Amino acid sequence: MRSKKYKDVGNCKKKQLNSIASKKIGNIIHLAVLAISILLVATTVLVGMKDNFDGFNINKINAEKTKLEQNSITKCHSNLLVINTGTKPTNSNNNSIRDLVVVHFDDNHKMIDSVSLVYDSYVKIGNTNSYGKLVNIYNKKNVNNLLLSINNSTDLNVKSYVVINDEIIMKLVDVLQSIRVNIDKDDIAPLNSNMKRLAKEYDVNKYIKIKKDGVQNINGLQAAAYAEISVGKYGNICRDRHLRRIVNKIVLGLGKCSLSDLERAKQIVSLNSDSEIKSDYLIEMIARFQTYKMGVKIKWPISYHRYTYNGTRYVFPITLLSNSNTMQNIYFVNNTYRPSSALKSQSRHIESVVEAIKKAKAEAKAKKAAEEAAKKAAEEKAKQEANNTDNNSSSNTNNNSSGDNNNSSNTNNNSNNSNNNSSSDDNVIDNGGSSSGGDSSSGDDSGFDLFN
Repeated sequence: MRSKKYKDVGNCKKKQLNSIASKKIGNIIHLAVLAISILLVATTVLVGMKDNFDGFNINKINAEKTKLEQNSITKCHSNLLVINTGTKPTNSNNNSIRDLVVVHFDDNHKMIDSVSLVYDSYVKIGNTNSYGKLVNIYNKKNVNNLLLSINNSTDLNVKSYVVINDEIIMKLVDVLQSIRVNIDKDDIAPLNSNMKRLAKEYDVNKYIKIKKDGVQNINGLQAAAYAEISVGKYGNICRDRHLRRIVNKIVLGLGKCSLSDLERAKQIVSLNSDSEIKSDYLIEMIARFQTYKMGVKIKWPISYHRYTYNGTRYVFPITLLSNSNTMQNIYFVNNTYRPSSALKSQSRHIESVVEAIKKAKAEAKAKKAAEEAAKKAAEEKAKQEANNTDNNSSSNTNNNSSGDNNNSSNTNNNSNNSNNNSSSDDNVIDNGGSSSGGDSSSGDDSGFDLFN
């Protein structure tokens, strides 16, 4: 039997063990409370991230989408101008601009259209009384002047813009993994040639050549190379057409991608591009990307002539008013459209310039025709005089034969000697002078183009 001493030691040990157990339980409870607290904080943060994912307020986007999905029409505050500088940096000046494309949000029909602008179009420069090429109006320090010029000549309501280049196109398409494009047979050779050049430009070691035509998925490098194609059956507007397709496909892809991919796309544009896109407008765009369908892809001006005016080659809309009505009424099916006073005034000015150009060309043509007619008449006259001289010298032969030397027949011989003085003019050509005629060729200009 154990002594009291051992009993006291045992009881003390039990108390120590109980104390340790109590502390462990307390620590476990404390850790549990701490874990729950962290979980609650994390949940709160995640909810916050869900509501505002790196600058994207999902609640606002969903609210905008709800309004768009309702029958009532919600107007987007602006269309978006996309300025492409090709292989040049996005902060380049106007001489580096390759293409101008307007992303048009059709809130009436819930569609997104793309309109490529012919950049050497003759338009009014901002609020001035001067006119010039659309592309020359661009100034990276004052883009609003370009936006105003586009609005006054197209009524497209463009207030926001983004500048992109081939590198940004490559990165945006790679975010989407690929885009689906219908490649024509004539596009394959220039596309692969452009790819080789861009791969060297951007240090891409490996790339896949396009081997067949038809609808297919293309990656970022292939998309940038496709946008650079400037040869083919569409002539000098070929590059505009290709970029318009790429922009259209990128917008389509952004409407289907996740918010994380949208955030990556936003970062690519914001870090590598000059742009003017406010947060509220960004929400409007994202909501429309995810809600609207893709609409028409067109060129502006739809119909035009190319003329040289004051030593510079321009594209003149035929007419500005007609182009605007066609774009709005036929392509956008906007039956409520009414041209602005600024557009109508500009259209009248352009028409007067075109008429003056036509008059000057007609006068120059008539002058040239008169000069050519006078030259031809002088040549005919000289030819006629030369022929007359030759024929006269050959026909005047002396045929005065002498008869009998008998002195008794001198009288008869004198009368007979007059019989052989005849001449022939059968070889003399006389058409009553030379005829004058003008140049029968017609046509306004060798650079005439008509969009279809």
